[in-house]
Amino acid sequence: MIEMDSFHALQLFSKHAFEKDFPPPDYHDISRKITSKIGGLPLALKIIGSSLFGKNKQFWKTTLKKLDLAPKQEVLNKLKVSYDMLDYHQREIFLDIACYFIGKERHHPHYLWKASSYFPKRELLVLARMSLTKEEEDDDILWMHDQLRDLAREIIQREDVHNPGKRSRLWEPKIALDVVRMKEGTDKVIALKLTGLSKEQNFTSEEFSTLPNLRFLELDSRNLVGDFKNLLSKLTWLSWSNCPFRITCDELISREISCARPFGK
Repeated sequence: MIEMDSFHALQLFSKHAFEKDFPPPDYHDISRKITSKIGGLPLALKIIGSSLFGKNKQFWKTTLKKLDLAPKQEVLNKLKVSYDMLDYHQREIFLDIACYFIGKERHHPHYLWKASSYFPKRELLVLARMSLTKEEEDDDILWMHDQLRDLAREIIQREDVHNPGKRSRLWEPKIALDVVRMKEGTDKVIALKLTGLSKEQNFTSEEFSTLPNLRFLELDSRNLVGDFKNLLSKLTWLSWSNCPFRITCDELISREISCARPFGK
């Protein structure tokens, strides 16, 4: 990864932290210390600078201490400093985007987040202001830098290094399939992506019985077999492409569900 020299690193950082080419005199020293800790990494300079915009000096000092704890060459740990500044709702939306909504239209996941009592419009503004996400101007598409996507997914993998069934989100279909088939899911799992797999097998209600807190489910071309009436009670987002015509929302679950695609299409 190409690193910037100290002069241009400070300039880039200042553009995002102060909206100026260089820091004001009373922030010059701490700005130099922070950019030195970041190590001239353009993305980290941009994100951490944006995260410090408008914050008081004590907040800056706390950020510097956190950077001291991040190994010099580990980019993800430096980017995580900005993630740690987010509140709970902002973190959840950031993780959702990284796992499921990069390249998707912004209004689609709004249903999911509103159902969780989040304020997506406000939270997305915060994430964009901190350069953790952005929306493509032409078509309102959610976008995230690859390194930030990797950071989010690393955070989720750290929830349980050895047991995927104890992680909050499973975005890799093969891993998600293993968790479902082996009935290794737990109440920790809130989102599953089960697309692009073999279309010959069905999913059973028994396999989903270990996932009581699932709120996001993405399927394609598969049947759900069994009694789902008292299952998936927290599901608020269902994306089911090529859904079998004989399956209806009422048969799946007795509550309102926001669907990314119409059933039966």
